[in-house]
Amino acid sequence: MLTVSRLCVDLGGRTVLHGVSAAVPTGGWLAVVGPNGAGKSTLLRAVAGLVEHRGSVEVGGLALAPGTDRRRRARAVAYVPQRSVLPPTMTVTDYVLLGRFAHHSYLGAETSRDRRVTAAVVERLGLAALAGRPLGQLSGGEGQRAVLARALAQEAPVLVMDEPTTSLDMGHSQLVMELTDELRRETGLTVLWTVHDLNLAAQYADAVLLLHDGRVATYGPAEQVLHPATVSRYFGATVEIVAGSHGPVVVPVRPLPRAAAYAGAGAAGPGPAERPQPNETRSSK
Repeated sequence: MLTVSRLCVDLGGRTVLHGVSAAVPTGGWLAVVGPNGAGKSTLLRAVAGLVEHRGSVEVGGLALAPGTDRRRRARAVAYVPQRSVLPPTMTVTDYVLLGRFAHHSYLGAETSRDRRVTAAVVERLGLAALAGRPLGQLSGGEGQRAVLARALAQEAPVLVMDEPTTSLDMGHSQLVMELTDELRRETGLTVLWTVHDLNLAAQYADAVLLLHDGRVATYGPAEQVLHPATVSRYFGATVEIVAGSHGPVVVPVRPLPRAAAYAGAGAAGPGPAERPQPNETRSSK
């Protein structure tokens, strides 16, 4: 179980997270959504121990305070960043194998189990044909799958993913989401995930946390959080919500033109005699 309590983060002299709390049960999936600049990535970086914070982060009752030993934290939380710098000459297999470092002794080399886990993850993410290829020769989507594979190779009970499908096409996005869902059902993997696509959040997550200005605006099942008025208020978008087979579907729609909006509200616009005619000069009186 992942528990975040009253989490606050200060960056650049200002507070960007204000007392954020959430709990994700073992095998649960929490999607974090919100407009740009809401603090989504900062929340994930705090959980992963990459930024100083106040408040607490616990995995299975184990406190992960800032400064916790890297191996200890890596055995509890695997992190997939939004953007990764990949060593261009390292092969896919060697890169994914780095995810096993938390299970080594400080002077130990990889074991046969490490290699088996790595090969299984590479195969499952559709990277087997690229296993010996240098990372510098991969496409953006292939590279992102390699980053996810490295995180899964850690075998941590909590997987934290920051926009993992941003550079993936529709098919590979679905592959990553389905694989993540399979793993959590098979192994009890707990998932914390930021996503811009509200429909993906609704289809895959058990609950949705909406951040706004570093605060929790609303938190609960997708059916409660993804309401037209809520989306309009926090995203500035006009949408319709329809029922889907795996949860609500958010459909962007064009807002009504102002004239139609006035008519719909029963407000009368100026009559023909009141409308300025071409080249007509109005008196200033």
